[in-house]
Amino acid sequence: MTKRSVHHYPRHLTQFLNALIKESCEITENITPDQAREMNDQMMDTIITPEGKFPKPVAKPTQRILFYQKLMFDFNELLSAYEVLTDLPILSRTRWPRNSTLTSSKVILFWRETHLNECYIFHSRFQAFLSRVQRSYRKDARFAKLTAVLPGLQQAMKDNSAAFEAIRGEHVHQYRHRHRDAEMERLALIEILAVNGRMTHLNAIYRMAVSAAKRNTVKKFAEFDRCASRDLNFVFKLLVLRRLLWVPEGSGKHGI
Repeated sequence: MTKRSVHHYPRHLTQFLNALIKESCEITENITPDQAREMNDQMMDTIITPEGKFPKPVAKPTQRILFYQKLMFDFNELLSAYEVLTDLPILSRTRWPRNSTLTSSKVILFWRETHLNECYIFHSRFQAFLSRVQRSYRKDARFAKLTAVLPGLQQAMKDNSAAFEAIRGEHVHQYRHRHRDAEMERLALIEILAVNGRMTHLNAIYRMAVSAAKRNTVKKFAEFDRCASRDLNFVFKLLVLRRLLWVPEGSGKHGI
């Protein structure tokens, strides 16, 4: 029996996630038996029919549900982006068939460029979530202190990602990322000589260069993951301390 993989989230993000799950349970418990059957039928149609559509709402959503859905959507996008980042160190260790045309430098470069793109997505989703919170609570007097600090957090996110986004932009629009990566440039050159040029006396140097590039790739991924985890924990600690609510003022008290 294989052990199921579980993502480990930052502490305060987990608190926020648990509060969202609790809210989902409360919403689900309030649907009627007929609505539950209709929802189940729609999900089965989606599973059985590949070209089928995703389930549609079984009832007109209330203000509370609409509010929650929008917040949940942006939160889920942020969470998914973070999960991909934490999965990349494992995915990057995947072996490829020996008889393929792939070379070590191609594979390592692919994962480094993939990581660049996923980091960009993570930053974008993080800013989108902060914007959602800002829009959702800007007119709610109970959260005046929270909404006052959000613009600063958003700007800090933009500042932190500016240099990184510039590198990604060059990679996407101008040239491959290896032209900015000295280690990958060296590995590609050695590979051309040792593999394509059949200079066997370079094989040992080539193997060492490949091993070093693999280690450094995983190390870089882990370093960014730690920064991402720290930033998430800081922001969600702020949201938890402010006891963020899911519904606008006057609609009831639900949340953390």
